[in-house]
Amino acid sequence: NEIDQDLISSYTSNQQATQIGSNNYAKQRSEGNQGYRYSTILTTGNHNDAIQLINNTKGTVNITQTGNLNYEIMVDTRDEIGGLAASFNQMNKKLINYIHKLTEETRVREKYESELNIAHDIQMSFLPQTFPPFPNRSEFDLYALIQPAREVGGDLYDFYLIDDNRLCFLIGDVSDKGVPAALFMARTKAVIKSAAGRIHSPSEILKAVNSELSFNNEECMFVTLFLGFLTIDSGHLVFVNAGHNPPLYIATGQDAVFFKTKSSSALGLDADVDYSDHTIRLSKNDTLFMYTDGITEALNDRNQFFSDERLQNDVTLQKDRSIQDLASFVMDRVRTFSSGTAQSDDITILCLRYFHESRKKEMTLGTNNKNKT
Repeated sequence: NEIDQDLISSYTSNQQATQIGSNNYAKQRSEGNQGYRYSTILTTGNHNDAIQLINNTKGTVNITQTGNLNYEIMVDTRDEIGGLAASFNQMNKKLINYIHKLTEETRVREKYESELNIAHDIQMSFLPQTFPPFPNRSEFDLYALIQPAREVGGDLYDFYLIDDNRLCFLIGDVSDKGVPAALFMARTKAVIKSAAGRIHSPSEILKAVNSELSFNNEECMFVTLFLGFLTIDSGHLVFVNAGHNPPLYIATGQDAVFFKTKSSSALGLDADVDYSDHTIRLSKNDTLFMYTDGITEALNDRNQFFSDERLQNDVTLQKDRSIQDLASFVMDRVRTFSSGTAQSDDITILCLRYFHESRKKEMTLGTNNKNKT
């Protein structure tokens, strides 16, 4: 206060009571709910009114800090305090508008995320999720894992019995991601199942499916696919590859090797493409490890691919484990490899293990037994 009095006295002359350029504020309580209203009067007197006005304004600011942004400061002055109050009120209005906008955007985003989660559940319901899928069939076993990069994706797999002695299985990868890929995936799966019910050759099935997917395909989407027909009692496998990653084949007691067969064009690009069947005879405990390129093309933080070589080594290392453990091991290896890097593509694994000895081997064993007798 002594310093303030010195400042005031510096503007006085001959101890006159008139104070030059000094404002004294008298506060006036408003009856409304808008806060406090202040008026400025020019007078001679105590400058402490100005300090009191600032303290009251500070109190109003503290009220808004509790979340009451509708509490407005009303000041009729055109000086610094009036400008401060006006700026504060304007800030509150902008905050209110921002909160309203953010609330609406959050509501829309939550609705969108909820719809995507529902779409994810619907898409997953299209794919077989119960394992073992055929508990009454001891001749073979199947297991699959899928991890979309987004809520929904374009990878697919399926398997079903065409009749009591033939198993159809497939794995595929749609070119796009997200909702468009999910729709194309669902369409592909439905068309294949329909064709498999009336056509008995994998290559002819894909020819029909390719023609259907190519029709009115203005977005130029496509799907790579591996499709196989297994004759259960003999182990005779007929398969066709439409631009998909070659499966790994693990013969009993051998290391994993890639199928060395010519791959045809992906489905949906050209309606006039022909597809070729390939055959192999599975023996007891032989395994097929099928996958999508989300595995081999998974990236780590050094921008390195997981690669065919890593996959082949890992599958060989775990070849004697159950197909459930084998698939889970590879999936965990990919996750560890890509730790710290966002998943860029869908990941899918489909494993088939054949338990029934082929008829050819049974005949050989039967002949040998006869010779011994």
